[in-house]
Amino acid sequence: MGLMLAGYIMIIGIVVLLIKEKASLPPIFILIPIAGALFCGFPVSEVCGFIAEGIRSVTDTALLFLFSILYFSILGETGVFDVLAHFLLRHMRNNIYLFLMLTFGMAALIQLDGSGAMTMLIVIPMMLPLYDAMNIRRTSLVCACAVGTGVMNMFPWCSAMLRISAGTGLEAQMIWREVLPVQTASFLIAVFVIILMGWGEKRRGAGIDSEEFERLKEENARPVSLKVSRLTAGFDVCLTIILILLMLLDVVTAGVGFMAGVGILLVTNYSSMKKQDEVIKRFSSTAYPLALTIFSIGVMLGIMKGMGAIDAMAQSLVGLLPEGWGAYAVFLYGLAGVPVSMVLGSDCCYSLIAPLLGTISQHYGGGMMNAAIAVILSSSMAASISFTGPVPYMTVGLAGISMNENVKYSFRYLWIMGILMIVTARMMGIV
Repeated sequence: MGLMLAGYIMIIGIVVLLIKEKASLPPIFILIPIAGALFCGFPVSEVCGFIAEGIRSVTDTALLFLFSILYFSILGETGVFDVLAHFLLRHMRNNIYLFLMLTFGMAALIQLDGSGAMTMLIVIPMMLPLYDAMNIRRTSLVCACAVGTGVMNMFPWCSAMLRISAGTGLEAQMIWREVLPVQTASFLIAVFVIILMGWGEKRRGAGIDSEEFERLKEENARPVSLKVSRLTAGFDVCLTIILILLMLLDVVTAGVGFMAGVGILLVTNYSSMKKQDEVIKRFSSTAYPLALTIFSIGVMLGIMKGMGAIDAMAQSLVGLLPEGWGAYAVFLYGLAGVPVSMVLGSDCCYSLIAPLLGTISQHYGGGMMNAAIAVILSSSMAASISFTGPVPYMTVGLAGISMNENVKYSFRYLWIMGILMIVTARMMGIV
């Protein structure tokens, strides 16, 4: 009873502090569990053991993130993503549906680097003048980007997958292999949602005539150049495809793959040790903060699992569920996951709800993997409308709209996406 109560108090404290933004993530995830364990009477030596075990459980995830960020940052600096995005822009047509689909495609493509912030920083400024000229609402631009980043946010090097990996103790690559059929189906679901958005824009009179569109296309046909030779850029793209295939076939682990990939990219794209060192220093500043967050999640989970709080809370929730409902807990959460993640924030869902939900699922023949998939599907869709993260506020700032406008417009489409994805996962027997 005491451990259950302590667990709920810690979770409530963490959620409140995250929502009110009273501190950054690492001190919240580190200090509250330590204080809770000490208050429950666990000796310092035992708490240190919990922390060490928790950190060991997330070390592979943190290393994967560090090297994957370096890899895709290097790839982005070469101009490969810019050229691919420009290629898509050159093939625009005067069709609102295709225009929204183009935005979705660009966001999905650029999201390969695993950074939602970078995707928004590239796509929104590039497309915003075109949306204004086409009389398409800016909220549609943000929502189309959110759909694109959401379906791509399930690769093992993306921050969402790495955080769910840290929260559940499962390897990111293992989760990806399980969720891949749903991720593949999500592209078809995304097409359906984009068509719904386009229908809404057509109803309100968006669009321009053919002559205006041709002038618009000429004005935005500015050339984009690579910062490396075409041969090097082609090699970089081939290397990336090979790495993804090797990880999918389980020939190499994601961590080892990106470690080797970073080494190859540094040698092939930068001719001197000085330039290579500059690149490492420049992009490490992007990777370090989230790696620190992943280690702090490990501290929190190590303590809460070690002291038995998660098991105690799961047992209490199992007792509260109506007879026969426990087996459907993961699926029911998935249906409501988008609004839950929007209010609580993805970090709470990845680090607190996922392990708790997984523990409940284990009582009914399921497991942690079911919970991880349900949480990653819903939280990926809610990432751009979450009230607790910095990226959604940066996104609406780039688009020149308010957070209320963003949520009011995007919520319905993203929740539809989330529901259809979890239903698809259920039909496939994945959750």
